[in-house]
Amino acid sequence: MKKQTVFQWVFLMSLVGLATVLSCTSEFPIDGYGRQARKEKQDRHKNTELTKSAARQWYEANYEPVVATRANYEDTTVCMMKPKWENAKESNRRRYEVVEMPILVHGGRIMLDAETAQK
Repeated sequence: MKKQTVFQWVFLMSLVGLATVLSCTSEFPIDGYGRQARKEKQDRHKNTELTKSAARQWYEANYEPVVATRANYEDTTVCMMKPKWENAKESNRRRYEVVEMPILVHGGRIMLDAETAQK
């Protein structure tokens, strides 16, 4: 009698587990691990509106190719900067599309406080 109850309990739990797995696979299909799913996953992070070329066209239309900056108004040393478009990367988080790139800098800046400057 005890063996039959244990068997029934195991059988019932197996059915519940199988039902859970089958109900979950209807929402998340198992075949989503194939080539098509990988392609969709890669395309998910690809920008549709803001591409590298569109960002470059906008930047060149609104800014000079090389931007000169200074640490403050009275600073005589000019720091020249321009984007390095060859290494630009596109990314998005489904809500915002972003183009990131490193900046080439001619002339560097170091910010020091008085105590660090004495050392």
